[in-house]
Amino acid sequence: MAQGPVDDLKQQLTLEHTASEKVDLLNQIASGFEHISFDSSAYYAQRALALAKAQNLPKEQLRAYNTLILTYANMGRFDEARDLGRLALVLAEKEEQPYYIGRLSHQMGRAYGRQGSYHGGIFYFKQALEVNKVLQDSTLEADLYNGLGSMYVFLEEYTLAEEHYQRSMALYAGLGDRQNLSRLHNNIAGVYYYQARWQDALTQYEQALAIYEDMNLTCLQVVARYNIGGIYLKQQKLAAADEWLNRAFEEGKTCEVGDLKVHMLNDMATLADLKGNDRRAEALYVQAMESLGVHKNFFTISAVTKKIYEFYSKRHDAANALYYLELHNEAEDSIKQQGSVQKIAQLTSEYEFEKEREALKANQEKAALIMQSELANERAIRNVTIIAAFFFVLLALSYYRSSLIRKKANANLQEQNQLVMQQKQALLQKTDELGETNHRLSKLSEFKQNLTHMIAHDLKNALNSIMAASRNTENRKMQMIYKSGSNALGLISNMLDVHKFEETDMEVNKQAQSVAAIMHEARMQVFLLMETKKLKLQLCHKTDVLAELDKELMLRVLVNLLTNAIKYSNHQGVINLALAFLPGEKPSLQLHIQDFGEGIPAADLPYIFEKHWSGRPRQLENDISTGLGLTFCKMALEAHKGSISVTSKEGEGSTFSVTLPAIKTQPVADRFAQGIENATGPGPELEAILKPYAVKINEMAVHEVSRIKTVLEEVERLHLETDWHREVEFAMYKGDQDNFKRLINNVLGDAG
Repeated sequence: MAQGPVDDLKQQLTLEHTASEKVDLLNQIASGFEHISFDSSAYYAQRALALAKAQNLPKEQLRAYNTLILTYANMGRFDEARDLGRLALVLAEKEEQPYYIGRLSHQMGRAYGRQGSYHGGIFYFKQALEVNKVLQDSTLEADLYNGLGSMYVFLEEYTLAEEHYQRSMALYAGLGDRQNLSRLHNNIAGVYYYQARWQDALTQYEQALAIYEDMNLTCLQVVARYNIGGIYLKQQKLAAADEWLNRAFEEGKTCEVGDLKVHMLNDMATLADLKGNDRRAEALYVQAMESLGVHKNFFTISAVTKKIYEFYSKRHDAANALYYLELHNEAEDSIKQQGSVQKIAQLTSEYEFEKEREALKANQEKAALIMQSELANERAIRNVTIIAAFFFVLLALSYYRSSLIRKKANANLQEQNQLVMQQKQALLQKTDELGETNHRLSKLSEFKQNLTHMIAHDLKNALNSIMAASRNTENRKMQMIYKSGSNALGLISNMLDVHKFEETDMEVNKQAQSVAAIMHEARMQVFLLMETKKLKLQLCHKTDVLAELDKELMLRVLVNLLTNAIKYSNHQGVINLALAFLPGEKPSLQLHIQDFGEGIPAADLPYIFEKHWSGRPRQLENDISTGLGLTFCKMALEAHKGSISVTSKEGEGSTFSVTLPAIKTQPVADRFAQGIENATGPGPELEAILKPYAVKINEMAVHEVSRIKTVLEEVERLHLETDWHREVEFAMYKGDQDNFKRLINNVLGDAG
């Protein structure tokens, strides 16, 4: 019903009517809103139901119940729909209304099925079919067989599903209902698809398409053509798949049908991959990711990212493969979590259905017993007088005994009241003592905090002097002193900032910043720490990202997280710092700091961002910590409207993930693409040592990984004070031919 007729009915509602006429108008308005507004439909159905109950109008009550149950099911309020359905069925059976018994059973079956209780759905659909033997309603019968087919599909009983779908199809054909007939063709095609009966599925989709073309249903034609293209893709008939998928995509540009566009792009990319067109496949995969939009379906994300991960893995593009594998794993985790919630709802619904069926069985048995008891009552009436007299005597004795018990209880109650008053006085005294103790503890805490702040400020002055004396010197030991002083100063700053930000909101001076620039600056600040453990820090960012950030705060956050990663990494290990841009209505960026060290115990994970949390003791070299570094990171990121999370497994390492609002993505600047350490090459003395190895590597291409690594391992064993070999290895893994050659030429000279 269109909005106009509903408005006319609402206007009529303002006129004078009898109670019966008003209920009828409310029911009509509720039905009119079924496909316009669920909230409005529920509102008018509730009014109709309340008035019908007040006026004792059973048929009008049943009509309101039917509308309300359908609306609640459409809104996902399945528990309320089922509760109303039970009440309505009791009323329909009492009033002997088979029409409403059939329709209410149909609605109950739909509600149970949509919540995952497929056995409950089958029970009510079959109950409705039994009632329909009296009604002889062909439309209801067709709907019920269709519903039963869907229940059997979910239970993977494909033979039974096909049998019921075929019955429904025959009924819709007899009724001339072509749109529902096309829906049955799709349903049966799905049954064949699950059984890999590709040709049978293809025939059903083609029959559905013929109906859509005849009825000029454009968007449904697009869905049918996409399904046909998907079948050809499954059969590896690439030319036919190409024709159908491309036509569906072109015609479907104006149709908004769920995630259809994403799935079409994903299949077209797979097709391009199978045909060996890597460039087109990659472009289509990128379009598929961009088309996911804001409201993302985890199943769709999992399907698309799995295909893209496999695409890049086959081409040995490790950085992209890792990125999409992480997105795929995150989607799979969300699906598992969502599946657990759905499974709980399904089991709950099945349990409720079993209770309901047991209750129905018990009621039937109870009805049989009532019939027997009515016969027995006739014989029992003769004995009522004698039994009544006997009970009167018992009642008198019971009253006398209870009066004695009451007197004794009153005496005990008075004693208990006196005891309670004494305990209350003692409790008040204890409360006063605790209040005084709490006041003293508060004063002590305030004194300790002020003392800590005073000491911290004095330490900052001393550290600033140490850092000023060791700054800008070529002496390696002085550089280490400067770096250690800088780290200690960072710890003190974290402590002071956390205490300050607990009392006032953190002030951030946000400006448009290059995230890649901040990453590289953080890398420089921790370089000396990395050197002490011979660690390698790999930066992964195909593009730069522009974001509104307080550069100083964000730099401290990254340095804190990298320092933690260095602290818990094994000697000569690897740390990854990756940047990703997530497009959408509200674009964002993600930073992942990954180490492969000892990991964090699962019991500690919920608490690591809390103040002073240190978990179980760790035996680490030169480990100094206030337990406030991660607390500061969390506060700083939340002040930027961002967040931080962590995943970890003992013995395998940890990954900290930072999410922040972003402005846009932009090309990576040349100075970042070329790296930082040893960007101008090693000194003359080291060049002479490294030259023989550079000559060997110069004869190799960047993709000859195993040969290059053999030479670089020889350089590693020399323990030289240079990071040249790590830069070469990083360029090799990225497949960066230009940077690879530049690093070799830094040692060989221009003649190389």
